[in-house]
Amino acid sequence: GGGGGGGEGRAKDEQHAAADVGITSFNLDARRRPVPEPKLCASLFGLKIVALSAGYGHNLALSADGRVFSCGYNDRGQLGLGHRINCTEFQYVSALEGVFVCQIACGQAHNLARTTGTRPSHPFEAAAARDKTEAAGSLAGATKSAGASFGGGGGGGGGGGVYVWGNGSLGQLGLGRRVTGRRVPVLLPSLSHDGLRIIDIAAGNNHSVAVSDQGEVWTWGHGEYGQHGGQVSGIRSETAYYFAPRHKCTCAFPLRSHSCTYS
Repeated sequence: GGGGGGGEGRAKDEQHAAADVGITSFNLDARRRPVPEPKLCASLFGLKIVALSAGYGHNLALSADGRVFSCGYNDRGQLGLGHRINCTEFQYVSALEGVFVCQIACGQAHNLARTTGTRPSHPFEAAAARDKTEAAGSLAGATKSAGASFGGGGGGGGGGGVYVWGNGSLGQLGLGRRVTGRRVPVLLPSLSHDGLRIIDIAAGNNHSVAVSDQGEVWTWGHGEYGQHGGQVSGIRSETAYYFAPRHKCTCAFPLRSHSCTYS
């Protein structure tokens, strides 16, 4: 799809992006190639992948050792690689080196990653072994329980946190109204401090949600269609109010998981 002029413009954008990071030669073949049937992803061979997330035109993969890999469209830096060059193969997001990522979430062109403070020894395998004694002993369940069991979330419980990157023009990164984007993952300070432990994250098209172990629901980003829940008035009707995470409610019981849809 798309006309020839658009493709030429995208190629020029990639050339400028390459120049920004000192790259002078690379594959400019950015043509869309539909894949009608599932096929093995060779760039992830040798890795034990425990979670995947898909955005509008990019993907994230999470390995069992807590590393994040990305591929696809990168016009807003959503691959987290420090540049805006599209990648047809999964690349390691080295900016997250030194932390253990236990959960990933893709929005349209932004991402969230929930981490622990350090890389524990075989956390996913340990969680999976415990889950065998329960009814829901799936790999996806192991991913979530590993995050909860090993301090995934805020500064309390192991010094982890929430990282964000990609497009932030509508506040979906939660870094304030002056931040329109980040090309590498950065820590979200308001949700990564002692006393707050995030146990789940989700991303919609242009908004984000997090849940703490106390059942607190935090939302930020685009709110034109009521994505933040409930009626708002006064300053809360201003879009910029949600350019930083806002505490929306506290549930009577802790939420184990949640998800966001397109809007």
